[in-house]
Amino acid sequence: MDVYILGAGASKSYNKSKTGVRMPLAKDFFKTYNSLKISEDLNVVVTHVLSYLKEYRKMDYIDFMNFNEDIEAFLTEINEKLYSLVSKENISYDEKESALYLDGAYNQLIFLFEGVLNEIQNGEKCPYYTKLLEKSHKDDVFITFNWDTLLDRVLWESKLWSPEDGYGITFAAFYNNEWQDTLDLDKSKVKLLKLHGSTNWIIPYFGYNFVNLQKHRDFVYYKQEKDKSFMYCYIDSINKYKTYKDRYKSGYAPFSYYYYPPDIPLLPNGIEENEKIITHGMNMSFSGTKFYTKISSGIDKTTSMPLIIPPVKNKDYSIIGGIFERIWEDALSQLCKADKIYIIGYSFPTTDTKSWDLIHKAQEIRKQPLNIEIVNPFPDDLAKKFYETFGNNINCKINRSTFADFIL
Repeated sequence: MDVYILGAGASKSYNKSKTGVRMPLAKDFFKTYNSLKISEDLNVVVTHVLSYLKEYRKMDYIDFMNFNEDIEAFLTEINEKLYSLVSKENISYDEKESALYLDGAYNQLIFLFEGVLNEIQNGEKCPYYTKLLEKSHKDDVFITFNWDTLLDRVLWESKLWSPEDGYGITFAAFYNNEWQDTLDLDKSKVKLLKLHGSTNWIIPYFGYNFVNLQKHRDFVYYKQEKDKSFMYCYIDSINKYKTYKDRYKSGYAPFSYYYYPPDIPLLPNGIEENEKIITHGMNMSFSGTKFYTKISSGIDKTTSMPLIIPPVKNKDYSIIGGIFERIWEDALSQLCKADKIYIIGYSFPTTDTKSWDLIHKAQEIRKQPLNIEIVNPFPDDLAKKFYETFGNNINCKINRSTFADFIL
């Protein structure tokens, strides 16, 4: 059994998008966004992001068209400011307001991230992932750090894999032109483990964090710790589906959708119908920007958002009842059994310490040396790191090529 570890370099090879644009890296995310038509779409909301840049960077709104900061550094900055506020025992009213709008900027960036990937992956099937599947064997495992669904679609259309059991996790329901409790398909012959989540995994909009006044008299950054009861999977849609403010758009390939994912069908366990929540946002006009905060009874139980581990420095894998920790445990188990490990387009960046720990743990458990092939145009630094860390406990082959060249 072989294991394929896939990083951004693998999906970067995709050149069949209707947009003519390739998948972004962290360093060119905003440049990529501004090259897409959704950057001109008024339904793609970036108001909190713009206000953050204006307040903290003294940047005019028009300058956002040329903004090109590394998205990991930018999201990390916002995330750290947010947590520094909400972790305080005593927080002022102004700080509460700041926390709300920082949270808004953070969530808007997650939607923006998902929106960019959905626009780009909307096109023909990825020929390189198709070839990779042809090259692989029965029971092989794909481990990916990518959020896109290029490989998911290839696996789905091959009929060798189903989201019902192929992700290694359980969903409450699946959207395949309608909500279904089960897909009633054959068992998957291969496994796809998405260590950082996926744009087609969706949860209630408040699934990451929300402010709850019913259980707490003061503002509290409340984190849900539920599991499958409110995790849903999007596959495809032929007909119009219900979504936030009816902002549906057609013309998207399987496992892709417009900026707004479909509304979910059920109220998550642990959330009461009469709970009070805070709605926060802003109204913008030529005369200025006015923030508003509204306390409302009852929860919009259907609005959804994508479930991903955002690209921040300190990634929290404990969210959503620890579902990601279980995916990582599954990945470790597969690496321990693998005859060969292909590392394609992934360089184990210093900010992803958990990924390096994963390899290290697999090597410690295995009785045989790691048998690795690095597929990367610039593999020397990674190969050196492997040899310096593992010495004789590794067999490392270097393939100086892109994913496309390797697979074709």
